[in-house]
Amino acid sequence: MKTKVYTLLSFCVILLYSCYSDEGNYDYKEINEVKINGLPSGIVTKFKDVDTLKIQPTLENTQAGGNYEYTWTAILQDGKIDDKFEFEIGKEKDLNYFIKLPLAKYYVYLEVLDKRTQVTWRQKFDLEVITATTSGWLVLSDQAGMTQLDMISQAGEDEFMVRNLLKDFNLPNKKGPKRILMNVNYSSGASSTEDKIILITETGSCYLDPEYLTW
Repeated sequence: MKTKVYTLLSFCVILLYSCYSDEGNYDYKEINEVKINGLPSGIVTKFKDVDTLKIQPTLENTQAGGNYEYTWTAILQDGKIDDKFEFEIGKEKDLNYFIKLPLAKYYVYLEVLDKRTQVTWRQKFDLEVITATTSGWLVLSDQAGMTQLDMISQAGEDEFMVRNLLKDFNLPNKKGPKRILMNVNYSSGASSTEDKIILITETGSCYLDPEYLTW
């Protein structure tokens, strides 16, 4: 019995010594650390089909000679649009993207892949994509018996007037403006083609596009 105990203790001592003596045999190396600077600090508001999002980031790294791959991605802050929530908008270091994203709020990420270490670093900012008619107050007026629709539009902290939104459209019911109604589909997430704007006049009513207020 004593022989078995002594043998077991000897084995444990050898095992512990082997583990202890193995410390320090690994080859630890510091990796290149990357810090991304130059991204917007607040919410960026851009007009769809009008504005270009231009950003020129700078990198701080702890080691020279990095070989980088860049990816810019816009991710919806809420819900999905046509079953998508993520949109790639650039593959170069400097972003130069003409806004074609659906109307919504996004987190825009810049991912920097160090090809040498295969480590990805990333940073983000907030983006809101709107049209001139996304947010504001509609003004329905009677001009010589005919309908005129204006809008006091908001873009971030700025306000401006968009006049006579319907001037280029041959509306079937344009005489004698009465009221304008907004029917919002709250169950569909960020921006919905199921939202409806209804223009009512003396001669009838019609639907207007909820994004651009066009007929």
